[in-house]
Amino acid sequence: MPVNRRAKYVNHMGKQPKQDSVRQSNELVYAIKKILEEVGLKCQLAEEVKDGDIRGAPAIQLPDGRLVLAPDLYCEYKGRKFWVEVKDKCQRFFYEDTGINLQELVSFYDVQQQREEPILVIFQDDSLEDCLVENAETEKKERYRIRWQKFGGKPYGNWLENLLQASFPYPLMSKDHSRGVDMYIVYFPINLMRDLEAILSTLLQDLKNFTNSERVSLKLYTFSQMREKDIREKLKEITNLYERHRNR
Repeated sequence: MPVNRRAKYVNHMGKQPKQDSVRQSNELVYAIKKILEEVGLKCQLAEEVKDGDIRGAPAIQLPDGRLVLAPDLYCEYKGRKFWVEVKDKCQRFFYEDTGINLQELVSFYDVQQQREEPILVIFQDDSLEDCLVENAETEKKERYRIRWQKFGGKPYGNWLENLLQASFPYPLMSKDHSRGVDMYIVYFPINLMRDLEAILSTLLQDLKNFTNSERVSLKLYTFSQMREKDIREKLKEITNLYERHRNR
């Protein structure tokens, strides 16, 4: 699996310019699709199975009629349907985690709960050189280097169900400034991630045994210790946004 190249970090918080991001992400989606198909899975791109679009992104309809964002790939293995979401990004430098934006998480959670189709979330770090924060202390760089080398630029991840059951303070939500706008990002600890290629057979066995579980909940923690009620209100706002878009 080739390591994607991305422009270097441009400030002390490790923000990346997004030039070529869409192209790089698409390349990784196709690469993951190939890996899965080589072990006998059948996968389709979200564009091929979508029911509509949300702000230009492929969307699918839930049993309750709502339109939500679709993960990147819709796959089948021995009659069992599941989704794969692929993220082309560096794990965070100052925290031992990586994440996805809240709008995506809400959509994927609803897909899992309502359609009973599990979501496999896959990440791939950029090169170590491009992930390092250049003006960070040497000790912090070395700690990051060791953490990065756990996967060495190869794809890793886990089922969303497993990630949502992380121990406090995860899943952790933070308001970040990305692509010129404020957005909520939900982070999951790196220690829950598994190497995709090394344990693919185990993931497929997980899929066979997967059952929709009521114990899985969208309980989030934030840096500001936002109350659960506040978080639920934020999720409600996002759901209403989807509804307004669908009814246009």
